[in-house]
Amino acid sequence: MKKIFCLLAAFALFTGCDDGDMTFKTFDFEDANVEVCGDNTLYKVNGTEVLILNLNPSYLQNAESEPEQFSTDAITYRNYSGTGAGNTLCSEVPSANPTVIDEWNGEGTISIETNAVLDVETGLLAGYDHKIILVDVSFNKGDEVIRILDSDFGTIRTTLGFTFNFEFDEEDGNQPETCDDSNILYKTDANAALLFEFGAAAFPNSTGEIIIDLSNDTDDNTLQLNVYNGSPGLANICDNYALTPQLIEKWTATEGTIKINTTYNTDTGYYDHSIYFDDVKFTNAANEDESFFISDLDDFDETTGYNFGIYNTQ
Repeated sequence: MKKIFCLLAAFALFTGCDDGDMTFKTFDFEDANVEVCGDNTLYKVNGTEVLILNLNPSYLQNAESEPEQFSTDAITYRNYSGTGAGNTLCSEVPSANPTVIDEWNGEGTISIETNAVLDVETGLLAGYDHKIILVDVSFNKGDEVIRILDSDFGTIRTTLGFTFNFEFDEEDGNQPETCDDSNILYKTDANAALLFEFGAAAFPNSTGEIIIDLSNDTDDNTLQLNVYNGSPGLANICDNYALTPQLIEKWTATEGTIKINTTYNTDTGYYDHSIYFDDVKFTNAANEDESFFISDLDDFDETTGYNFGIYNTQ
């Protein structure tokens, strides 16, 4: 529930809030949808009124968080001469109509709470919802001040730009592949590739279980998610020389474990190494505040972990 306080200049305090021509008294955007313009402009429209928030993109982290407060001096309230103002805000050549008849500039405190969003069909991590609250914002026009408290600005969603879809599927038989003469196992999905670079002791020719601690940065085992601006091929993954598609994001597993269960296959004469990821956290190499856990996925099996597939050695 929002709270609105109206204060006038000191000489007029004794008269209370004179409605006059002040249209701010109709401030009500809680039921309006949040629209996005460009990289950082959010706005809401209620009839002839528009609320505009120029949000620092760094405030929207792809990581779950409790409500966190931020300062802002880039929020504006406008009242226009007619409807349709929302269609002109993002235009390079603004329309002459409707015109702005009332404008108030705001500053104060907002809060943002972030929650992971899973795809309803696949259960895969799809993005993050960011709920924005105007905690305490004062709007000014000349000597007049309007104070807004605890008003729900709305929720916007940011997407990952990729899907984490690398789990082994018996029907598809999507086992991990290996680069020739290297110690890299990988899988690709659309514009993403998951790479497991392993040390010499990861796949022994003996039965049993190996546990790899991904928080240990002193061994040769790394798990990395690469995101490209197109579908990656062997030249991107194994040779690392392709100019296209370009690598645009790199996510490194900074927590969790890799479990490797090894059995001997008497039919093939090979050792089968079943690979599982447990409680693995990926962190954006360019922004350590951005992260996600694969255990957030709907189909994550807490008993066995995320099944990457089987690698064979002889």
